[in-house]
Formats: sequence, structure tokens, C-alpha cells
Amino acid sequence: MTDREFIASTIMDNLLKVAKVNINTGEYIFYKRIPTQDEARCLRAATITEYIQNIIDFGLLHPDDTESYLHHTDLDYLRYTITHQKRKMVHSFRRKVNDAYMWVTFEIIIPKDFSLESHPWVVFSWKEADSDSCDLEDALKTLSAIYHKILKINLTADTCQEVKVYSQELTPEMGHSLQISEWLRRFAECGNVHPEDLKEYYAFTDMNFLKSYFHSHSDCIRCRYRRMTNGSFRWVNMELLPSIEYTDSNQVLMLYIRDVHDSYISDLQYRKDLERVCSSDTLTGLHNRFAYNQVCDTFSASPTKPSMAVAFADLNGLKYINDHFGHVKGDQLLQHFTRMLTEEFGPENCYRISGDEFIVLLPSMEREAFLSQCNAFQAKIHGQRVPIASLGYHWEAAPSSLESVVHVAEVAMYADKQWYYNTYPQYARK
Repeated sequence: MTDREFIASTIMDNLLKVAKVNINTGEYIFYKRIPTQDEARCLRAATITEYIQNIIDFGLLHPDDTESYLHHTDLDYLRYTITHQKRKMVHSFRRKVNDAYMWVTFEIIIPKDFSLESHPWVVFSWKEADSDSCDLEDALKTLSAIYHKILKINLTADTCQEVKVYSQELTPEMGHSLQISEWLRRFAECGNVHPEDLKEYYAFTDMNFLKSYFHSHSDCIRCRYRRMTNGSFRWVNMELLPSIEYTDSNQVLMLYIRDVHDSYISDLQYRKDLERVCSSDTLTGLHNRFAYNQVCDTFSASPTKPSMAVAFADLNGLKYINDHFGHVKGDQLLQHFTRMLTEEFGPENCYRISGDEFIVLLPSMEREAFLSQCNAFQAKIHGQRVPIASLGYHWEAAPSSLESVVHVAEVAMYADKQWYYNTYPQYARK
């Protein structure tokens, strides 16, 4: 046996199956196959495509690997990939042998004299995966449960390899291309990215940005956006990080896309609930002091300031009620006045800033309309057997700060409070 024959024999011994395949016609010739009855039945197929379909129909392929295996052995896909990338292709899947699944590495080898026109023959080989490959595939299957798209992309060559992709994404409607820049761009142009997220998506997937970023960074970067999934937009994360093959002259990255919709929506709701709790008064449901301070800060920071109308109310006799009838009655008094205030000015404009102090903020309201409303509300309070609150109000066209308008309204409230004490001296604070 010559050295060449020895090497060829050793290689063949380590393979489960070897076939020569015409990727134009699907014609195939097996030089080695698995010696089982199931395999023999599959070999009755006229083309390699029919043979692979027989493998699936006879239950010899793990169901979870069917879609990916069909994609990686599709002749149209192989012709396009070989023509444009001229690389060997390796794919792993689980194949049933003697009633047990085993990891198998499937490889397509392209001869040097390959030509789609004159010599369209390639070599299909299947071999039992080694333990490291099995561990890797198990890890990839776990990742696949988390990420619905995994690509190995090359920024330098502008190419991509599918590690895990749903078959429906490998269609023109989803913008599919073997050029990663074109695929990412077409994907958005086909309406698969929410219009409000397009600007951020395009900026993140810009090839020049990515090349520049990874020249100086080695950490993972992420972009969250909404993509069309089964007829509706869902939040996903696109994550990119350098492959172990990465060099500055050959920028190879791994791209992962993960659905984060449910967790992100839940987090948004939690933040809204937390913000509501932090910004709301638990007894009255009105905005609280924290929310009022935020409005003041926002107003001060704004370069353009609208007119501001402020009503400042202070509950009358709350201490007297608490001392003589208990805090439950005091709380009922607070809630009763809250209903009066919100019915008049709207709950969105009302704040409880301390135990018995309330503020109404009405930006951009006409002066005469505001003064008329406040005069009527004050008259309504004064018409009660015992006025429930003292009220002051002020309107200013171009205030420098919100606090300055509130201060004038507060001074006016104290004047009304003095009238209350003069009229009802029995309720004056001792």
C-alpha cells in the first residue's frame, strides 16, 4: 500500500459516509455509507435532495435539527454560497444510528477544479463528531433556545455564515443576502424594523461604525429595537462581539439576536409602577412633593418658559380635626378636599406637597380665564358653613422659575388664611 493509499484508507475509515454530488443536478454517488437497512432504503432516491428528504421521512434525523439541515443541504443555497464564498462548509446535526442519536459532522469539500459550468461536483462527507464537537453543539443548542439568530460575520469581507437562523428569514422578503451589510439593510427596508427604531438600527449596523468600534474595543455591544415577528413587533437585542478569529485585518464577529420582549415590557411596567409610587401621594392619589420638585427642575432647565398659573391651597382646621376627632376623620377631610380640587382643576394638575398643602399648576393658561376660575372656586369655599381651605393664586407671563410663582400664590393664601382665622377664631391654632 502506498502512502497515498494509506492516508486515503485511514481517512475513509474515520468517515461514516462519503458521496460525490453534482450540485447542479443533484446526481450523487456514494463511496461509503452506513451499512444499515434504513440507509439502504434512503439510497433508493434519484437525487441527493430526495435522499436527504428520505433521511428525514424515515425518522433518522433529530426533529430539532431538520430545518437547519435542510437549509445547509439545499442545492440553491450551496450553489450561491460556493460561487460567492468558495469555502468549505461544516454543519453538525444529530443522526439516529442503531436506535440512538449521535452527533454527526457534515462537511462539504470543494475541489480545486470546481466549476459550476464545467465541473459542478463536490464531496459530501459525514463523520461521527468528536467529544469536543459534541460539547460545542450541545452548547450551541442551548444558545439556540435563547437566541433565535446566530451569525458569524466578517466585516472585512462583508460576508456572513449562518450558525442558527429560522428558515423563513432566509428569503427575499426578509432581505436575505450573503453580504452582511446588504442583509441588515434589506431586512429593515422590508419593514421588519419598527419605524421609530430605524434611525438607531441603521446607525448601529453601519459597517464603518462597527469596523471603527471593534478596532479599539473588544467588549460586546448591544442594540435594542423592535422587529417584526409573526405579524407583530417585538423587542429584541442585537449583540455583537469579536470572534476568537478576530484580527484588525480580518474583523470576524459573532452576531446574536435575542427576543427580550416579555422581560423588557415587564421591566417597563415595573418602572412605571415604581415611578407612580414614588410620584404619587398614597392617601389622595395626587402627585406628591417628589413629582412637584421634578416639575420645578424641568421648568428651570427649559430654555423657553410658558406662562404659569398657580393656585396654592392650605386645608383649614386639619390639626383641630385630628386632635378632637382622630386621624381617620382628618384623612377623610383631606380626601374630600382632594375631590373638590380635582373636579375643579383636573387630577393631572394637582399636587399634595405636604400634610395640608396643595398646589395646582396650570401652564399656558389664559390669565383672565384662570383668575375667573379661581375667584369662583374661592367663592365656593367661602360659601361653606366652615371654609374647608384657604386659597391663594397668581398668574405670571414669563416667570424665571416655577418656585417664584408658587411663592406669590402662597403669600396670597396666607392672606386668605388670616381672613379665615378672623372670621372663625375658634379654629385658630393655639
